[in-house]
Amino acid sequence: MAAHQKKQPMKHLRINKLHEALVEELKTTLKTIGYNRGKNSMYPVLVREFLYFLEKKKNPDVRNCKGKDVNQFHEYLRTRKNFKKEGMIGVSHTRQFMYSLRLFFDHLLEVNEIQNVPAHIPSFCWGEKTDREVLTTFEIKKLFSKCESQKERAILSVAYGCGLRRSEIANLNCIDVNLNSSTLIVRDSKNHKSRMIPLAEKIVWELQAYLRKERDEIIETNQSSSFSFFVRNDGVRMSGEHLNNTFRKIVRRTKTDSIIKKSIATSFTAFDHGSYARCRC
Repeated sequence: MAAHQKKQPMKHLRINKLHEALVEELKTTLKTIGYNRGKNSMYPVLVREFLYFLEKKKNPDVRNCKGKDVNQFHEYLRTRKNFKKEGMIGVSHTRQFMYSLRLFFDHLLEVNEIQNVPAHIPSFCWGEKTDREVLTTFEIKKLFSKCESQKERAILSVAYGCGLRRSEIANLNCIDVNLNSSTLIVRDSKNHKSRMIPLAEKIVWELQAYLRKERDEIIETNQSSSFSFFVRNDGVRMSGEHLNNTFRKIVRRTKTDSIIKKSIATSFTAFDHGSYARCRC
């Protein structure tokens, strides 16, 4: 089965017409309840792999699925390869798979496709969460010292100083940042709610420097009409992946094992915005 998955991504796994229709219905339901953005958009893809797994076991109809089938799929996930990097998928990825099945079976129950959920999923798949290590104040200062542009400093400022998530940084627009009132608005956060964040004086200074020294020049050079706050050198909005690559470059420049091994995202959100004023390099 792994060989088949490696040749074709999960979202392109071939399943029969019945299962294809059920996946499409699930997509519609998840969209209705707001589960169609970010990581939530992966749930139908994960369900597709389960249905593919069933069909390989000669079960062409998920409505006949038994508890043992769900258990066997869970056992399979314990040794499932991670196709993005070496090794197996982690506990959090397994949780995503199983939670997607929970949503799927709840949906089938709601539309009367099944009479009972075949397994109580959380009872056997919810592993213990492990705490991530966060960066120390010294390590954060070292990251700032290795920035090679004002844009990099500005990105670290809103990530560390304001606790913004990667997607929130990528979606930030110029209209969302009011440097005169020292506030920043996140319009579509993780729970689809807006929130206003006060900016420390040092953060305001970093963002002003980025706008005046770099962003304005990038926009003018590329004749861009982008209203994105963070733009690439070609004037286009920075994507989440581009932000990830920027973080990785800064981290590698530190040549410090303790920083490389820790989770940057967790470290940034672990500090409140006020502490930034005391840590700026």
